[in-house]
Amino acid sequence: MAKQHLTDAIVRRLPTPERDKVIYLDDSVVGFGVRCTRGSRSYVLRYTTKTTGKAHTITIGSAQVWRCTDARAETKRLRQLIDRGGDPLADPISLHERITHKFASFAEQGVDPQGYLSRHYGPDGDLLYVGQTMSAWNRSARHVAKANWREFICLIVVEPFATREEALAAEEEAIRSEFPKHNVAHNRSRHPLREMMRLKRRTAQVQGAAK
Repeated sequence: MAKQHLTDAIVRRLPTPERDKVIYLDDSVVGFGVRCTRGSRSYVLRYTTKTTGKAHTITIGSAQVWRCTDARAETKRLRQLIDRGGDPLADPISLHERITHKFASFAEQGVDPQGYLSRHYGPDGDLLYVGQTMSAWNRSARHVAKANWREFICLIVVEPFATREEALAAEEEAIRSEFPKHNVAHNRSRHPLREMMRLKRRTAQVQGAAK
């Protein structure tokens, strides 16, 4: 699909499919685009990490909340991190900053989130589980109380979305590209390169502790 210079007016006219999703890319910032799902349009960033070569898609925010110029500026900020070898999804500080910006945008526009995406992390930073819900707090409480991996939960990060459809699309993308350990749907096989890197980090930690 041909790229185009995205503007607020153009984004509002983009068709939303009844099923699946379509991403329309911008012609000025690499990887910047709009993901259209049923009744929903969200700004996204598609990128490939320098360390693993793995492709990811980050949801910047809803087109109902974010202006195109602001979403493009946020994409440029994230691209600087990526170009330096970082990963906005793997780096907790970058992830927290991005989510903080999203909550601030919702508050500025006076919009109440209609969906949330929760990420549960273990003690070594491994992503344990990703799940979307209308009430992130209640669902996270259930995981902490009942999940068979609850003893490993050290951090829960909650990301807001303007619509449930956006949260569902972000959940699917996160499971496919971030490889949470305890999600079955969209993640039936682990990524071997990621597993090798994780094992290498753990081995280095053990060796460092033994010195």
